[in-house]
Amino acid sequence: MKKVLKLLLVAVAGLTFACCGGGDGQLVTITCEITSPDADVLVFDEIDVKVEISGPVQTVQLLADGRTVAESEVAEGTTTLTLSWNTGEGHDGTVALVARAIVEQGAESRSEPVAVMVDNTAPVVSFGADFPRLSVVAGEVSVPMSIDEANPASVRVLDGETELIFTEGTVEEFAWDTTGTEDGLHTLSVEVVDAAGHVATLSDFLVVVANNGAEVELVFYPASEVYIPPDYQFVEYHVRASAEATPNIRQVISWLTWDPDADWQFAYAVGQGLCPHRGIQYVSEESTEGEIVIDLKREDLPVDIVNRLPEADRDSDTFPDNDDILTFGAFFGHVAPLDPADHIEETLPIEIH
Repeated sequence: MKKVLKLLLVAVAGLTFACCGGGDGQLVTITCEITSPDADVLVFDEIDVKVEISGPVQTVQLLADGRTVAESEVAEGTTTLTLSWNTGEGHDGTVALVARAIVEQGAESRSEPVAVMVDNTAPVVSFGADFPRLSVVAGEVSVPMSIDEANPASVRVLDGETELIFTEGTVEEFAWDTTGTEDGLHTLSVEVVDAAGHVATLSDFLVVVANNGAEVELVFYPASEVYIPPDYQFVEYHVRASAEATPNIRQVISWLTWDPDADWQFAYAVGQGLCPHRGIQYVSEESTEGEIVIDLKREDLPVDIVNRLPEADRDSDTFPDNDDILTFGAFFGHVAPLDPADHIEETLPIEIH
């Protein structure tokens, strides 16, 4: 008499299925369960997923949101398997893991889903839009932060080597009391760590502390932009900014900024008078990077420059001042394009502070 084989799948206690093979009447049960990782844990990179099985399972597959991400053949007598899952091949966020145990006849048992949180992306950090690079601050200030991270662990902000804030989790702003801080340029850095150990850093962020100073209004000649005319070899195309000099100035900080993607090279000079040719140039720097920052203290003027100052001002620790803008009545910032032939009839906005 010909035997007829029948398969009957019955869900038993959640993760248990039964296979009934006709003929010998033997009832076979297979089970499948994910035992690690636990539900709701944070995972990243490549992890081990442990699965416990029972019964005559031939193959075990691991599904992540329904997609097969790992598979293993099962040796006879095996009850525990470890499958490797590269979490970086999928998306961040909540992912449902399911193990599928398959028997030779094609029947299967699926585990209950285990939801885990995948994080393979480092944080993104910046200071807030209201706190741009080279902000001028004094007294107690609130510094806004912009941190994009789903699983933040900690935030640290340093002024040089001085810790301004360390907090677990994340932060949208922090208070900075600058009253005990030395005036001048300060370099802030930020380190954000997420729960997966990814680190984001922000370094060399310049801030000007001026509890005993102030940002001054500038007058531009001819305008706050650079234009290279076709006959640039015969006409003036440099730009300068002028600020009134006042008594008792010990330090001058000035910066020139432009779009670094515009591919211009500039020389930026600071001095007193109208410009380098009608006054005294104290210092000049060049760059193509979109920013030149000059930090000039009176005490740091070289001897050859000091010898050009009025005799009464040579031993002073402050810059000279008078009512004559051609000599010491004004400070200038002078912008000289160094590659004018490459930018004929081009206009580039600039900022000087």
